[in-house]
Amino acid sequence: MPAVRFAGAGGTLLSAGQDGSLFVWDLHDPANPSLSAAMFSSSALTGLTALAVAADGHTVAVGTANSTVVGDIDPEQVARLICATDNSPITGKEWEHYFPGTPQRLTCG
Repeated sequence: MPAVRFAGAGGTLLSAGQDGSLFVWDLHDPANPSLSAAMFSSSALTGLTALAVAADGHTVAVGTANSTVVGDIDPEQVARLICATDNSPITGKEWEHYFPGTPQRLTCG
């Protein structure tokens, strides 16, 4: 069951699909919405049953009949987490895949 939720003050929209994908849309300019992040989970989240956003506007929970994953949709926070767990910087190809249309920034180091 696909799900859609607003996050934060309404300038961000999350859409999650049966395939385990989570798309983060920037709606601050409603006439020109843009995709700010695309996240794809492992097969553990195939068959989405729930999507929730915490009051902080960036912590999300995505669930299926068998599992729940809690994560962050803030690119800066995600980058800090990646750098803390793996010293490898995000490649240009990875950045474009996960943060399409967003200028790449130095993430680790």
